[in-house]
Amino acid sequence: MFRICLLVILAMISLPGYGQITDLKALVMKATGKEAYEMEDFRAEVISPGGHIAGTFLSTTDINFRVPYALIRQENGSYKTFILPALPDARIGDFVGDAHLIVNALPQEATEQKVIVFRWEGDGYASDGTNYIAETLNLPFEQPYVVSCQDSLLAINTPVSDLRTDKELPDNFYAGDISDDFVRPDSCRRGLAYDLLTGEYAYTAFPMALALNVDSEVSQATIDGYACGASKGFAGRSYLDHYYPFYATPDSVYLVLIGTRGRAIAMNDAGLVCGSFYQPETDRTMGFVWDFAERLNSTEGWQVIRNNRPAIPEALNAKGMIVGTDEIQAFVWKDNNFNYLSDIVQATDPSLSKWNFRSLHDINDAGLAVGEAEVDGDFVAFLVDLNQLDL
Repeated sequence: MFRICLLVILAMISLPGYGQITDLKALVMKATGKEAYEMEDFRAEVISPGGHIAGTFLSTTDINFRVPYALIRQENGSYKTFILPALPDARIGDFVGDAHLIVNALPQEATEQKVIVFRWEGDGYASDGTNYIAETLNLPFEQPYVVSCQDSLLAINTPVSDLRTDKELPDNFYAGDISDDFVRPDSCRRGLAYDLLTGEYAYTAFPMALALNVDSEVSQATIDGYACGASKGFAGRSYLDHYYPFYATPDSVYLVLIGTRGRAIAMNDAGLVCGSFYQPETDRTMGFVWDFAERLNSTEGWQVIRNNRPAIPEALNAKGMIVGTDEIQAFVWKDNNFNYLSDIVQATDPSLSKWNFRSLHDINDAGLAVGEAEVDGDFVAFLVDLNQLDL
């Protein structure tokens, strides 16, 4: 059973900001009265289209439990702070619209993955006055893990078992590259797009991954039938052993980088895709940007985000702004320009010279992004308005 301590603290507070930067840990501390040591490993993981923010921090009473929090942005720009129940190994999934938050949790005494939905808007509130409802999603999968959502569509990764091992292989040019001793597994890990409203779902992978029962993972999926992620099952014997980045339209599945190992991490409606790939000559994992429209007309449709640096993207917005992490430095990529966040923030406001911006995890279409920073030896989460920076 989950240890749900039903601690919710609500406060309407102004932002403890530094110009374009907002200290989210300080905001939660002000709302709850907690001390910094009570919220270790404080993370800001997702931001919704409307500017709501969610993350987790480590429970100091039990290191196996993480505490999710949500900062719900009000019309006047202030935030209402929700401290949600401590959950084992809690990981934020995503906001469903601007009214619900999905959290993944793995109970210590069980093997099944749980997906919890927290909601705080509408007519329903908990009878004890906590002002939220926590519900377990009854998804028809073994151990579902929600990675992102758009409207009612969830991008989910889950193990699939009891697959058929006697299906006839498709007769196409992929099949000739499969070794004679290949044995089709009876289980695998698959990415899929699941519609909460209809209960319908579809797997996202290379066609041969589905035929051969080999692994795939999805990073994003849309109501319009687009998806991106990583999949095994590309042509070639060794290609069954590694993940390769894919981008799927409603009609076809495309390799992002022909023959190059990696994964597609994020995409936007304009067909821009970003992710990571393995570079054999340096034996490093690097970040890439790939333009689907350009790729159809040119072999120059993709590029390395930062030459000779492992700058890995984590999110992409409709305007083509990419945020991510280069080892322990947060970066922003826009219009082929790469910048470390610390450099551009401190150039705008020297008073933030003590802030070392280590990571960026998410960005919305309004240009608001969230991540973590180190300040005088303390680790905090922050919100940054990239529109106020000279990018």
